[in-house]
Amino acid sequence: AIERAVVVGKERQIMPEDLPILCHDPLLGPRNNSLKEVEKAHIRQILTDYNWNIARSAKTLGIDRSTLYSKIKRYEIQKTA
Repeated sequence: AIERAVVVGKERQIMPEDLPILCHDPLLGPRNNSLKEVEKAHIRQILTDYNWNIARSAKTLGIDRSTLYSKIKRYEIQKTA
């Protein structure tokens, strides 16, 4: 989470809005969602942050591009208009 905040943060300091949505949105906390739902939300957020740039998103997530494509398909994540 901290590495991601450093990469996507717009300020010199890490701000709350730079942290993953799961850290500051109580509705998406781990108590309310399964691990699959949390992973899906995190992948969707990273893809949105990087405007669906698969290479950058995969690097940020620490996975291969092929793994990211597989998860996008498995979780039926679609680019929103």
